[in-house]
Amino acid sequence: MAPIDDELPIDPDLAPDDPGEPRVGPRAAPRRPPRPRRARPDVLVAIACGGAIGTTLRAALGELFPTASPQFPATTLAVNLVGSFVLGVILVLLVERFGPAPRLRPFVTTGILGGFTTFSTFMVESVQLARHDRVGGAVIYVAVSAVGGVAAALAGIAAGHAVVAPPTSDPTTGGLTGIDPTTVDHTVSDAIEEARGTR
Repeated sequence: MAPIDDELPIDPDLAPDDPGEPRVGPRAAPRRPPRPRRARPDVLVAIACGGAIGTTLRAALGELFPTASPQFPATTLAVNLVGSFVLGVILVLLVERFGPAPRLRPFVTTGILGGFTTFSTFMVESVQLARHDRVGGAVIYVAVSAVGGVAAALAGIAAGHAVVAPPTSDPTTGGLTGIDPTTVDHTVSDAIEEARGTR
């Protein structure tokens, strides 16, 4: 059996001929030029619905735990760290256990968690701390956000591996006994169709 290239795919949901997929063997056959990828409307709707949920959650937390400038922005820090951790867990579940989920994955990761976390607010708050002569606080905020975000993501990945049972060889459930990943994805698809009034 030819060895598999160590390069991992950028996205496991890519098509086999996508340049993001790993090469097989030391001298793989040249790939065809990639076709232009067009955004699928159902995926965009899934992302939009997830984003509405994520941003609403973050706004609610901001109302419950407000941070007035130039106070240390603990709420944004907590939101970003929690989002990094949850993303690590979710990616393990969706990628390594459930398999391809073209609607569920963008709904949860890009939509909900992308809307829940915020890089722009983090940057603005860092600048505000520095402008109010709290340079030390700004440095701590940036350092804890960056290092803590990576640590939280790694912890989430480890937690995902720890809580999910090893997959079985049952091909009808995509590797998990009793769970059909297409059912979960179709549930999201059905909700999107109902929201659009097409059902």
